[in-house]
Amino acid sequence: MLKKFLNKLTGSSTDWASQAIARYPFIEPHENYHVQRVAHDLLVKTGGEVFSGPLAGMKIPMNSPLANKPMHVIGCYESEIHDILAGVICCPPPLIIDIGSAFGYYTVGLAYKTANTRIIAFEADKEAHWEKANQLAELNEVVHKIEQRGFCDLKVLEDVVDDGAFILCDCEGGEMQLLDPDAIPRLKKCHILCEIHEFLAPNVTSKLIHRFQKTHNIKMLFEQERNPEKYRILDGLSQSYKELSVKETRFSGNRLVSALFIEFKPK
Repeated sequence: MLKKFLNKLTGSSTDWASQAIARYPFIEPHENYHVQRVAHDLLVKTGGEVFSGPLAGMKIPMNSPLANKPMHVIGCYESEIHDILAGVICCPPPLIIDIGSAFGYYTVGLAYKTANTRIIAFEADKEAHWEKANQLAELNEVVHKIEQRGFCDLKVLEDVVDDGAFILCDCEGGEMQLLDPDAIPRLKKCHILCEIHEFLAPNVTSKLIHRFQKTHNIKMLFEQERNPEKYRILDGLSQSYKELSVKETRFSGNRLVSALFIEFKPK
């Protein structure tokens, strides 16, 4: 019943519903409904734009899955990496590669915020994501800057990567295979921000550190508590909905799975 409820509510597949139940156990189905309503109300309040953070001003259509999560609208999503994204925006590289681009939040946001940067977005799940990502790009008038591709493997990545590129990697364990400077030497001269998925690729953190420690400065970024009082757009909401609106912690069973990013900066 729980899966059917989520499927009907979100219009997503059964697989997504199963994953959502496992990774977001703190959100009950009835709460999920109210959280979506809050997100939609906030989007109306902002005039259809991201309210704060490095991607502030990016437009989000009401029918986008991104509009169902307050954290996307508020602009507090994955705030641990905001300083890094701000640095990319302030000193944009010639090429950004987004591996695991999903609905295009970062792909379109970075395209919107940078003037002359070319962006290649990899997303293997085309049916679920490409149409919505393209809609987001059209709304923000950046379609011409983005090249959307499907599954990313070593050969494809080697073909497109270039010295000085910024790589944003969130590919559910695929980082173990893809981020290999022995197989792709140009990775040694790239800036890389990677979300780690130890529950899918055990020991991936230590292996990536070992691969890049001679050529890169490495910084580990851990998930932090969210303070809803920082965001004035939440004024007027109950305390419980303020807290739920900025909460991101994800689990697989009882295990925390989204707690770490590693930033690789060439020495």
